[in-house]
Amino acid sequence: MEQETLFINAGKPWTPTDELKLKNLYNDNMLDIMEISSILKREPGGILSRLKKENCITDKREGRGYMTYINSDLYKQKQEKRNLSTHGKITTLELKNETIIKETPTKSKIKLFKSDYLCLNEEVKEMKLEIIELKHTIKEMIEMMKAIYEFDATQ
Repeated sequence: MEQETLFINAGKPWTPTDELKLKNLYNDNMLDIMEISSILKREPGGILSRLKKENCITDKREGRGYMTYINSDLYKQKQEKRNLSTHGKITTLELKNETIIKETPTKSKIKLFKSDYLCLNEEVKEMKLEIIELKHTIKEMIEMMKAIYEFDATQ
């Protein structure tokens, strides 16, 4: 069955009822993200993101069922689809027997197992998001320090 029919609610806005049901399924019923995904007809990645936003988890990797999802065929298919659509940014990419060979700008070749490449790719994306969050936190801290400095200057 295609992902589009499995996850008919993917990308749709979350209603307060949806959020309450999600919290109930995760916290009270102790279901994992794959089970919740099936019930709410949303992608497991979307479930993880919403659990994090709702402060049910602090990091996607701590979500119940995260490793099961990462090791699932569903996740692998999603990553392959995503990689096929973004490989224009990579010089050369050849898929051979579950091995990825990437030609770098210096023309040297790196050989990785496909699963390792996909995991590394996902980790890099997560790091980028964490860096963005850190930038926002630093900006907030600078603003607070300016406010304290201005307050002290008026004393």
